[in-house]
Amino acid sequence: MTHAEAASRDQYGPGQGDPDMRWDLYMLKGMPETRALRPGGVLLRKKALAYLHSMLRDKLLQPHEAEVEQPELLAA
Repeated sequence: MTHAEAASRDQYGPGQGDPDMRWDLYMLKGMPETRALRPGGVLLRKKALAYLHSMLRDKLLQPHEAEVEQPELLAA
């Protein structure tokens, strides 16, 4: 969750008129083709999932599995 998303839940944030406030990732440009502004947190989460799926597809990353205890490490 971005700062702006958390602040919105608390009814505090962008649009309050405080000139010292900074709302990182509030709105971001969408894909290069559109340049339309999108909610930052939504866009970042979608991109993160897309990168995860492409890494799994290309076998650059292995699916998370339950940790298996390694006896040689426990003996140390």
